[in-house]
This record gives sequence, structure tokens and C-alpha cells, in this order.
Amino acid sequence: MKILIFGATGMVGSGLVNAWKEDHKIIAPPRIEADLLNFDHFSRWCKASSPVIDECDIIVYAAGDVGGISAQNSILYTTLSPC
Repeated sequence: MKILIFGATGMVGSGLVNAWKEDHKIIAPPRIEADLLNFDHFSRWCKASSPVIDECDIIVYAAGDVGGISAQNSILYTTLSPC
């Protein structure tokens, strides 16, 4: 299976990568390529990467903002929620 993971260097994402890397092809774009905090940048990445995205069986969004409850007021949480 091909699995696309956003946030693959974080606590949850890195755990998923380690658990799945032996049996699956993992695609984990670094923040510099797919900046989730910059809508225009991320939109361009999605358009440029659409062939890769289309081939993925699973897309995991494990990116987050560290900081507990106060993180819910961050730009990432307010920009992407609710979908």
C-alpha cells in the first residue's frame, strides 16, 4: 500500500512511519515542500503532486500544533477545522 503522511516527523506521524515502513511505501513530504500553514503554498504542492496523491491508498493527517488546549487557538487549527 502507498501511504501519504503529513506530519511524519512529529510524535504521532513518526510512530506511524516506524510501524508501517516495513510493509508499505511511505510518502512523507517535509514541511518545506508541503507547508500546511501556508494555504497558497500547500495548494500549489497538491496540484504539482496530484499524480502521487492519486496513487495513494491512504492519506494520514498527523500534523498538529504542540501546546495542549491552547493550541486549538492556533492558525493551523482555525484554518483547517472544520472541514
